[in-house]
Amino acid sequence: MLTIVLVTAVFSFGVGVAVFWVNPGRFTNQVFLLVSVLAATWLWFVSEAIRVGDVSMPDQMLARVSPWLRANAAIAALFPWAVWLLKESLVAEKGERRRVVTRSLPWLGFGAIMASLCYSSTFLVAQTGSTYANRGAAYVIYTFLGLSAYLYVIIQ
Repeated sequence: MLTIVLVTAVFSFGVGVAVFWVNPGRFTNQVFLLVSVLAATWLWFVSEAIRVGDVSMPDQMLARVSPWLRANAAIAALFPWAVWLLKESLVAEKGERRRVVTRSLPWLGFGAIMASLCYSSTFLVAQTGSTYANRGAAYVIYTFLGLSAYLYVIIQ
Protein backbone atom coordinates (compact mmCIF):
# COMPACT_ATOMS: atom_id res chain seq x y z
CA MET A 1 0.00 0.00 0.00
CA LEU A 2 2.79 2.39 0.93
CA THR A 3 4.47 1.94 -2.46
CA ILE A 4 1.26 2.66 -4.36
CA VAL A 5 0.69 5.88 -2.43
CA LEU A 6 4.27 7.06 -2.98
CA VAL A 7 4.18 6.21 -6.70
CA THR A 8 0.91 8.11 -7.01
CA ALA A 9 2.45 11.12 -5.24
CA VAL A 10 5.44 11.13 -7.58
CA PHE A 11 3.15 10.67 -10.59
CA SER A 12 0.94 13.56 -9.48
CA PHE A 13 3.94 15.82 -9.05
CA GLY A 14 5.39 14.68 -12.40
CA VAL A 15 2.17 15.41 -14.28
CA GLY A 16 2.02 18.87 -12.72
CA VAL A 17 5.60 19.62 -13.73
CA ALA A 18 4.99 18.30 -17.27
CA VAL A 19 1.89 20.46 -17.72
CA PHE A 20 3.73 23.48 -16.37
CA TRP A 21 6.71 22.80 -18.61
CA VAL A 22 4.55 22.81 -21.75
CA ASN A 23 3.59 26.46 -21.20
CA PRO A 24 5.02 27.97 -17.99
CA GLY A 25 3.59 31.42 -18.75
CA ARG A 26 -0.01 30.23 -18.87
CA PHE A 27 -1.87 30.91 -15.65
CA THR A 28 -3.89 27.69 -15.83
CA ASN A 29 -0.70 25.63 -16.11
CA GLN A 30 0.75 27.43 -13.08
CA VAL A 31 -2.36 26.73 -11.04
CA PHE A 32 -2.38 23.10 -12.21
CA LEU A 33 1.17 22.76 -10.91
CA LEU A 34 0.00 24.17 -7.56
CA VAL A 35 -2.85 21.64 -7.43
CA SER A 36 -0.43 18.83 -8.32
CA VAL A 37 2.01 19.88 -5.60
CA LEU A 38 -0.84 19.98 -3.06
CA ALA A 39 -2.01 16.51 -4.14
CA ALA A 40 1.53 15.10 -4.01
CA THR A 41 2.09 16.61 -0.56
CA TRP A 42 -1.22 15.24 0.67
CA LEU A 43 -0.29 11.77 -0.63
CA TRP A 44 3.14 12.00 0.97
CA PHE A 45 1.51 12.73 4.33
CA VAL A 46 -0.75 9.70 3.80
CA SER A 47 2.31 7.55 3.10
CA GLU A 48 4.04 8.80 6.24
CA ALA A 49 0.97 7.97 8.35
CA ILE A 50 0.98 4.47 6.86
CA ARG A 51 4.73 4.08 7.40
CA VAL A 52 4.79 5.16 11.05
CA GLY A 53 1.58 3.25 11.76
CA ASP A 54 3.20 -0.01 10.62
CA VAL A 55 5.76 -0.05 13.44
CA SER A 56 5.26 -2.85 15.93
CA MET A 57 4.66 -0.69 19.05
CA PRO A 58 0.88 -0.30 19.10
CA ASP A 59 0.85 1.49 22.45
CA GLN A 60 2.59 4.48 20.84
CA MET A 61 0.88 4.36 17.45
CA LEU A 62 -1.53 7.26 18.02
CA ALA A 63 1.27 9.56 19.15
CA ARG A 64 3.27 8.70 16.00
CA VAL A 65 0.42 8.77 13.48
CA SER A 66 -1.55 11.75 14.79
CA PRO A 67 0.79 14.50 13.46
CA TRP A 68 0.69 12.99 9.97
CA LEU A 69 -3.09 12.65 10.01
CA ARG A 70 -3.46 16.25 11.13
CA ALA A 71 -1.01 17.51 8.47
CA ASN A 72 -2.85 15.43 5.88
CA ALA A 73 -6.16 17.02 6.80
CA ALA A 74 -4.58 20.50 6.87
CA ILE A 75 -3.35 20.10 3.28
CA ALA A 76 -6.72 18.67 2.24
CA ALA A 77 -8.37 21.81 3.67
CA LEU A 78 -6.69 23.78 0.88
CA PHE A 79 -8.24 21.72 -1.92
CA PRO A 80 -11.49 23.75 -2.22
CA TRP A 81 -9.34 26.87 -2.72
CA ALA A 82 -7.18 25.07 -5.29
CA VAL A 83 -10.19 23.72 -7.18
CA TRP A 84 -11.82 27.17 -7.23
CA LEU A 85 -8.57 28.77 -8.40
CA LEU A 86 -8.16 26.18 -11.17
CA LYS A 87 -11.75 26.70 -12.30
CA GLU A 88 -11.34 30.47 -12.37
CA SER A 89 -7.99 30.27 -14.17
CA LEU A 90 -9.73 28.41 -17.00
CA VAL A 91 -12.38 31.08 -17.55
CA ALA A 92 -10.30 34.19 -16.80
CA GLU A 93 -9.17 36.52 -19.53
CA LYS A 94 -5.47 36.80 -20.28
CA GLY A 95 -4.72 39.84 -18.10
CA GLU A 96 -6.88 38.88 -15.09
CA ARG A 97 -4.36 36.83 -13.13
CA ARG A 98 -4.09 39.34 -10.27
CA ARG A 99 -7.87 39.73 -10.03
CA VAL A 100 -8.38 35.95 -9.90
CA VAL A 101 -5.70 35.50 -7.22
CA THR A 102 -7.19 38.37 -5.19
CA ARG A 103 -10.68 36.87 -5.48
CA SER A 104 -9.30 33.52 -4.29
CA LEU A 105 -8.02 34.92 -0.99
CA PRO A 106 -11.31 34.30 0.88
CA TRP A 107 -11.07 30.64 -0.20
CA LEU A 108 -7.48 30.52 1.02
CA GLY A 109 -8.60 32.03 4.33
CA PHE A 110 -11.39 29.47 4.55
CA GLY A 111 -8.81 26.74 3.98
CA ALA A 112 -6.58 28.19 6.69
CA ILE A 113 -9.49 28.19 9.14
CA MET A 114 -10.27 24.59 8.26
CA ALA A 115 -6.58 23.67 8.59
CA SER A 116 -6.49 25.21 12.06
CA LEU A 117 -9.30 22.86 13.10
CA CYS A 118 -6.98 19.93 12.36
CA TYR A 119 -4.65 21.01 15.16
CA SER A 120 -7.44 21.40 17.69
CA SER A 121 -7.46 19.03 20.65
CA THR A 122 -10.97 17.94 19.63
CA PHE A 123 -10.03 16.88 16.08
CA LEU A 124 -8.68 13.49 17.16
CA VAL A 125 -9.56 12.40 20.68
CA ALA A 126 -7.63 9.51 22.21
CA GLN A 127 -9.67 6.62 23.51
CA THR A 128 -8.71 5.42 26.95
CA GLY A 129 -7.06 2.01 26.81
CA SER A 130 -6.82 2.00 23.01
CA THR A 131 -4.25 2.89 20.37
CA TYR A 132 -6.92 4.46 18.19
CA ALA A 133 -8.60 7.84 18.30
CA ASN A 134 -12.20 8.94 18.00
CA ARG A 135 -13.18 11.74 15.70
CA GLY A 136 -13.98 14.74 17.83
CA ALA A 137 -16.18 17.80 17.40
CA ALA A 138 -13.55 19.68 15.36
CA TYR A 139 -13.41 16.73 12.95
CA VAL A 140 -17.18 16.85 12.46
CA ILE A 141 -17.07 20.63 11.84
CA TYR A 142 -14.11 20.18 9.46
CA THR A 143 -15.99 17.52 7.49
CA PHE A 144 -19.17 19.60 7.29
CA LEU A 145 -17.27 22.70 6.15
CA GLY A 146 -15.29 20.71 3.60
CA LEU A 147 -18.35 19.06 2.08
CA SER A 148 -20.17 22.40 2.01
CA ALA A 149 -17.22 24.06 0.25
CA TYR A 150 -17.02 21.32 -2.39
CA LEU A 151 -20.76 21.53 -3.01
CA TYR A 152 -20.56 25.31 -3.38
CA VAL A 153 -17.63 25.12 -5.80
CA ILE A 154 -19.37 22.46 -7.89
CA ILE A 155 -22.71 24.29 -8.00
CA GLN A 156 -21.15 27.70 -8.64
